[in-house]
Amino acid sequence: MKFGALTDPLLPIEKEIRLLKKMGFDFVEIAVEAPATPEVLLEKKDKIKRILSKLKMDAMIHVPIFVSIADLYESIRNASQEEVLKSLDLAVEIGVERLVIHKGSVTGLGKRLKDVVRRYEVEFFKRLTKKAKELGLILLLENLDGLDEIEDLEFFFRRFKKLKFTLDVGHANLLTKENRSIKLIRKFRRRLMHVHLHDNLGRRDDHLPIGCGNIDFLKIFKELKRIKFDETMTLEVFTMDRDYQRISLEKVKKLWRRA
Repeated sequence: MKFGALTDPLLPIEKEIRLLKKMGFDFVEIAVEAPATPEVLLEKKDKIKRILSKLKMDAMIHVPIFVSIADLYESIRNASQEEVLKSLDLAVEIGVERLVIHKGSVTGLGKRLKDVVRRYEVEFFKRLTKKAKELGLILLLENLDGLDEIEDLEFFFRRFKKLKFTLDVGHANLLTKENRSIKLIRKFRRRLMHVHLHDNLGRRDDHLPIGCGNIDFLKIFKELKRIKFDETMTLEVFTMDRDYQRISLEKVKKLWRRA
């Protein structure tokens, strides 16, 4: 099992990679999010590749989430889609194979026009998966924080056979009496290739350090081991004090050994 961490797009990527290596992480999940746009990261591609090689670290990419690929406004929708597509070009330039992606978020009147939003999503995913295939990339669809996540994932996995699955354990804990990770693991075990780890109390997507919420990680890890999962896990712990990332990594490793 390899353990990684999401980079902070507000900080220089070079420093982030070195810091996360020092903390003991095996790889970085590069957050392609403004101000760390594809253009900014492309300017540093040689430096990124050199640091990753020197530190013997792997990398993957987390495409922008604060965009709206299925927005009702065509100009916003097109611009958002282009930002995601540019992340694929970035992946090729820095030698990364895997990218975490998301379905379209629904805002405004889109919540009342779900069929239209879904049509925009499908149209874009056709472009996205086609380009990924041409470039030899692997796309990993992440569950978000909706109670309809199983139905949504089924929809996309039926239509796009090459899509893989990123299980976000924190998102599966929102607005529910019981964390949905076990159900998601069992339902999509053949697609599962990556896991996101962070904690919360079930009400907000807080991205707390491991152990600061109510998620039973040991139970989830036992299920992952039951299906012989041995890929990658990214810690998505968002705190000003970066020591909590290191502490969370230590906790996760202990829990994984116990599971």
